Amino acid sequence: MGVLNPSKQELRKKLLEVRDGLEHRREREEAIAENLLSLPQYRRAASLLLYIGRASEVGTALILRRALEQGKEVCVPYCPPGDGAMFFCRIDSTEELKPGRYGILEPDPKKSLDHTDWQTALCLVPGIAFDRLGYRLGYGKGYYDRFLAGKKIVAAGLCYRELVQQELPREPHDQRVQILITEDGSFAVSPQCPERKEFYGRSQ
Repeated sequence: MGVLNPSKQELRKKLLEVRDGLEHRREREEAIAENLLSLPQYRRAASLLLYIGRASEVGTALILRRALEQGKEVCVPYCPPGDGAMFFCRIDSTEELKPGRYGILEPDPKKSLDHTDWQTALCLVPGIAFDRLGYRLGYGKGYYDRFLAGKKIVAAGLCYRELVQQELPREPHDQRVQILITEDGSFAVSPQCPERKEFYGRSQ
């Protein structure tokens, strides 16, 4: 594992404190969910690649429930121990999720199939903060940078308004989202979805 960028470490700590201190998160999450569910990109997507929120992240429980009710293929991430990889497994119920690494709910990979049809999928990406170019500040593990690299897939970031930054520090391998969704609405930061650049290292 590479050395984390000091400027990102300091900013990560500062913005996590801001996020942890936000009030009325339930109402905010509901507004973000409704803004996502109204997007044409969501309505067109056959599959939804959905993270399971933790701590003060934007939660996805409402989105997950509505997507299942609408008959979408819902897939959640599984991270095997040791190699830094992440893949998505289909679930039909939240009862299939069990606590995994870092205490995050995960699917049982023995009961799930790896999802590989990216052309019709919308990927929801977590982050501590996002900027107006679509870059994100994550937790420094690089899972989403590695997953998104080289894939032609539409990615949307979910973020509280206070955590939208003008510009964040970034590395050449950092991947960005095409759409940013907050409680105030959504906007395209990269309307096109070109083939993503390859990932050449661990996220900083």
